[in-house]
Amino acid sequence: RQHTRWRAPSFALGVRGEARERAPRLFSPPRREGARVLSAIFLPGIVTGARDEITGVGNSGPRSAMAPLPRLAPRLPPARRAESASDPTRRSYVKGALWSLLYVAFSTAIILSNKHIITETNFRCPIAVSSLGSVFGWLVSLAAVGSGFVQLKTRLTFTQWCVHVLPIGVCTAVSLAFANLAYVYLDLSFIQMIKAFAPVVTFATLVFFKLDTYDSNVAMTLAVIVAGCFTASFQRMEAKSVRIGLACMFACEVAEAFRSAGMQYLLGAHQSRAHREKKSAKAAADKKRDDEIPVDDSTKKLSFSLFDGMYYFSPATLIFLAFLTYVFEWDDVTDPAHVAAARKNPAPFVLASTLGFFVNLASLAVIQHAGSMTLKIVSQLKNVVVICAAVVVYDDNVSLLELAGYAVAIFGFGMYQDAKDRAAEFARLEEEARGGEFKALVSRDG
Repeated sequence: RQHTRWRAPSFALGVRGEARERAPRLFSPPRREGARVLSAIFLPGIVTGARDEITGVGNSGPRSAMAPLPRLAPRLPPARRAESASDPTRRSYVKGALWSLLYVAFSTAIILSNKHIITETNFRCPIAVSSLGSVFGWLVSLAAVGSGFVQLKTRLTFTQWCVHVLPIGVCTAVSLAFANLAYVYLDLSFIQMIKAFAPVVTFATLVFFKLDTYDSNVAMTLAVIVAGCFTASFQRMEAKSVRIGLACMFACEVAEAFRSAGMQYLLGAHQSRAHREKKSAKAAADKKRDDEIPVDDSTKKLSFSLFDGMYYFSPATLIFLAFLTYVFEWDDVTDPAHVAAARKNPAPFVLASTLGFFVNLASLAVIQHAGSMTLKIVSQLKNVVVICAAVVVYDDNVSLLELAGYAVAIFGFGMYQDAKDRAAEFARLEEEARGGEFKALVSRDG
């Protein structure tokens, strides 16, 4: 069947000029005006009739309704409301960003203060300098708890403190002491690059004590970190002072890994004990058929707030730092020249004492508003900021090979975090699958 294609008249297409002259003289100006009048009269009736045919409603009453026509245009999503400044999610993001900036500022300031005290002044007592933060933290926690301004979330007996907290404090003291001792032998920028090796030591320590499971994907990412750190330190290995400084950094990272393992064991052991007590309490409830059986507060998960940590861990760290200072640096600390240097430059000592508290406060705030992963990323950003500050303030020489090795180590750190997250997600799904199979077996047996 042939179809004829209708051509719109020139007045409908808006033809002007020469095109209008070439258009057929089908409608003269009076006729075009008449066509407009006829369209205005009959076109609404045509549209109304078509609508009645579709909806099945006319002047004579409802008729059999036709099936609705399919929707030709895609359904657009509803318009999103503009987020106001009072949105809690937005406020949380803003607070997380602000606390992250404060964390970078405080961390950079305390590192530069320790470096300035140890290398630029005459007070060359790195172990004594590392104890300043513990002294300030303990005094603040004692004042806050003693005045009733802060209530401790966790109560520990003296026996619990000696068994659980004191070994962790010893590891923290060793880590702080060797970290400050490395400033004597290594450049500040090089120390920040070597800190990228910390995940390797931490993961190996946790696997050794069976606090973490070995994963081949995680091991491959750690190999990337090792390659990057080795590349960054390859050019400086010939100097004896560099080898001593690297040994200090390795001891610092091992002590920090033992501290992390101790904290994980402390929290995990208490949590597993609480889980066993809850199970026994539930069994007793099922036996007595009583839904309201009081559970002891000791079954709650063990946790430490900022003031809890300073109140319990600062004296444990301070005791061992005081012992190390008395054994290795007492003559230097009591030297009149060193005392005069401290009196002449009090600002770095005040910063080194107080900024540790604000670093801990900012880190907890970042975790609260942005998560622990954000804190890890911000910590790596802080290392980059410290490297740039060391180049500007102390004229540290950083070669292209060192920068390339450090970039590889940072890339490996990102791969390591992703592999750990994937392993944790796989373990969670596997645990859920096992729980589902157990429930299915119980229901089938029942």
